[in-house]
Amino acid sequence: MGRIMARKMRWLRPKFLQLLLLSVTFWSAQIASRCMAPAPLPRSSILRVAPVAALAPLPAEAALRELLAKRNARELTSPIFNIPPKQQVYPSWLEGSWHATSSFAGFEFPTLPRAQVMRQDDVPGFKKCSIIDFADVGKSPLEYNMSFVNQQGAVVEDLPYNLRSSVAAHLGGKGRITSVDYNPQNDPNRITIRLSATKNAERVELFVNARDSEQPSEEPDLFLSSEYRRQVTFSSRVEQGYNCNYQHFRTFQRLGPDKLRLNILTASYLDPLSPLYFDTFDKPAIVYAHELELTRAPTTPA
Repeated sequence: MGRIMARKMRWLRPKFLQLLLLSVTFWSAQIASRCMAPAPLPRSSILRVAPVAALAPLPAEAALRELLAKRNARELTSPIFNIPPKQQVYPSWLEGSWHATSSFAGFEFPTLPRAQVMRQDDVPGFKKCSIIDFADVGKSPLEYNMSFVNQQGAVVEDLPYNLRSSVAAHLGGKGRITSVDYNPQNDPNRITIRLSATKNAERVELFVNARDSEQPSEEPDLFLSSEYRRQVTFSSRVEQGYNCNYQHFRTFQRLGPDKLRLNILTASYLDPLSPLYFDTFDKPAIVYAHELELTRAPTTPA
């Protein structure tokens, strides 16, 4: 994050999370409660860092749900992969256009001391656009649109649309996506993104190396998914691209026909070339949390 960002940070007193009980059990993560003080984030505009609400844990059932129910950031290890994953399919109730309000909800350093991690420049999320769909980690709140479409009877994410929308909101006019090359029929795991007017990124190559998902049979309004990515970012400011490895853990909860809640944990891993890699291996150096409220967008008359 560098000395400049360190000077811009705002310190908050430690605050332990309060358990919230809802009528519907819904997973969330316990972030930042064990830190003596929040770390500096790459945004001077952050006025506060809110802890993530830790909700009632779900009963252990399947691998992904059990992992998230532990609420232990150290357990969010990078996966072992060899077979290319299939395109992610979502529940039918996600189909449509949504208006999203996104809030940065907290962070945690699960494996290394905060000071060690802060000295590194190659941690995903420390530079703008290094986690492309949260192009400015810490900027909050934000509003943008999201879309999930039906393709050949399966609901999938409209990834080009969602990336354009989220990047525009995060960069706020200081950069935008000019094109997204994505052909899920040929390869659902490769996305090429081109940007303009950004300092850190002119082209981003995304490689999805692993996916997982689960929809508990007894809770049809709950859907969990994970996606492990390798992102290579190119800019004319550097001779070669820099690599970032991170994993999104998403939990969708349907609150009604026109309202959803989405919690996203992003586990950021060090690259094998990082001097601290052998101190973390497959464990994240930092985990970010975001909370999104999704409201169905009005249907545009034909």
